Amino acid sequence: MTIRYYNAKPELVFWFDAPPRAGAGVFQYIAQSWGSKVYYLCIETLSEVRRAGGWEDCDHGQAVISIICEQPDPNRFVSDFIQQHPGAIHICNGFRSQTTPYVKKWLFNAPGSRIAMWSERPNLYGSRMKMFLLMLLHRYFAFRYSGKINVYLALGTIGVETFARCGWDRNILFPFMYDPQIKGVLPDPLPRNPGEPLRMIYVGRFAKSTKGVDVLIAAIDGLVSDKWRLDLVGGYGDYKDQTIAWAERHPNVSFCGTWPSNEICQRMTQYDVCIVPSRYDGWNVVTNEAMRAGIGVIITDAAASDDLVKASGAGEVVLAGDVNALRKSIQHIIDNPDLPDSWKEKAKTYSPRITSDSVGKYFMEVLEYSFFQPTRLRPKCPWL
Repeated sequence: MTIRYYNAKPELVFWFDAPPRAGAGVFQYIAQSWGSKVYYLCIETLSEVRRAGGWEDCDHGQAVISIICEQPDPNRFVSDFIQQHPGAIHICNGFRSQTTPYVKKWLFNAPGSRIAMWSERPNLYGSRMKMFLLMLLHRYFAFRYSGKINVYLALGTIGVETFARCGWDRNILFPFMYDPQIKGVLPDPLPRNPGEPLRMIYVGRFAKSTKGVDVLIAAIDGLVSDKWRLDLVGGYGDYKDQTIAWAERHPNVSFCGTWPSNEICQRMTQYDVCIVPSRYDGWNVVTNEAMRAGIGVIITDAAASDDLVKASGAGEVVLAGDVNALRKSIQHIIDNPDLPDSWKEKAKTYSPRITSDSVGKYFMEVLEYSFFQPTRLRPKCPWL
């Protein structure tokens, strides 16, 4: 259906802490396809911490990028920019980002501002008091700013449900996800010959508090078979030293160092299963990369991207932090060698639903629905 505008299609202004990396695929697609200028207002460039973890600058296509902190007067720059782009749709990244002070001071107070919001759900892990205070804070955000936000794109169905509990109107809530930039034609996943060990991979931070690497270690140590191999790809995190030391002691585990982020998806085609043992994630993008590589995923229900596993059937979802549940799931695929091949077929069938063009078209449909045609059918999320 063609959307008709009374004037030229409005400009889009994305507010980022840094030029996008985990979600670069969808944002680049929008910059190329929207039909009017697209701007990125960023606080800073890609951090050295991210670069140390293998992250690299992405191709942002036709997006016009400005780094706020490099301006002689950042506040004046932001104020002038908003005035110079009347009618633009501003897409902000949550209420607790580095952009938030500028958004609250200048954008929320600009007459006639058209604002969309996207974000991960609150970091609801840790003590009960912390979780209570965070929910209270986000209830305040919903009460204070709901009149200024036209649409809220939350990462994962768990994000939608969390923000609904915080008081946001379900009519403006839409599921969203990170979409990594994956270029080139990916090879089919490497077939596994009869009798060969199961090839598993973990990619990400070696972190205990959020990524659950300690749960993975305990689950692996409880396996009763040696017909498997596990490669660990990463290089930083609060559990790095313990993880590497464990890998060096275990005959079936290898520490592979850090991979360039733009090579992860292609390299994952050499494996059978990806393990995502997260205790908490806003959206674990490794799941996208595994699905695009055509392999199955064992993932926890706290990764947010477990949506993809549930929708595709290309893997299994286990309870976060449950060592026994993760161990049983891994043991099950070791004992049933045909199961990973079945997951690969399902991942291959499902992967077109999570490409950048599929996610990008949905994002633009949500904007068009929310700002121009609220009477049309509500956009349907392609990956659910």
